[in-house]
Amino acid sequence: MPDINDKNKPLLSVIIVNWNTCDCLRSCLTFLFAGDYADRKIEVIVVDNGSTDSSVAMVEDQFPPVMVVKNEANMGYARAVNVGLKTASGKYVLLLNSDAYVGRNTIRDLCSFLDKNRSVGAVSPRLVREDGRVQPFLFGRDPRFTYLLARGVARFLFDRSLHRWETGETKEVDWVSGACLMTRKAVFESIGYLDETMFMFFEDNDLCLRMRMSGWKVVYFPHTTVT
Repeated sequence: MPDINDKNKPLLSVIIVNWNTCDCLRSCLTFLFAGDYADRKIEVIVVDNGSTDSSVAMVEDQFPPVMVVKNEANMGYARAVNVGLKTASGKYVLLLNSDAYVGRNTIRDLCSFLDKNRSVGAVSPRLVREDGRVQPFLFGRDPRFTYLLARGVARFLFDRSLHRWETGETKEVDWVSGACLMTRKAVFESIGYLDETMFMFFEDNDLCLRMRMSGWKVVYFPHTTVT
């Protein structure tokens, strides 16, 4: 039986892990709340890892709609995300770095993509630097030995990447960057949360691998942009 309170639940939960990044976090939240998705209900959860700067006070003062979860110490990225996931109530979940600034239509575009593609477990947008250049390592294949060897050969012998980061093609990949990764709450309910033995880095690779092993697709969607 459907939950009679579903209509009151947010469509999307945005989880941002913070550790002493007050200025970046302020910009991140400013861009987030300036987005063109008034018809989409979202909740924003900042999980603070024991910051000693003014991050928490800034959020509470300038962004009252944001839910702040205060950890007493820096417990690492994966554990902090998991704390946020246990609080999140949205159908979709956006993992967003505090130095990632969403475009005006980014939230709407990613939600719409998941709405239309029920087999996709994770989708990530084009990431660009502040000068407009495309950020490398947006996506890739599983970092197995043969892949890493091929990547090294391409870089050191031919001075090129294995992947064309500037591609405008939506494509199924092995993993996408966790800097801005939208997924479904149902994915975590089926495969579990992030691996807390990883303090920082590669938890996005591991998450995407477990998704694919459970039958979900992982997609790079360059038709919307995050800086």
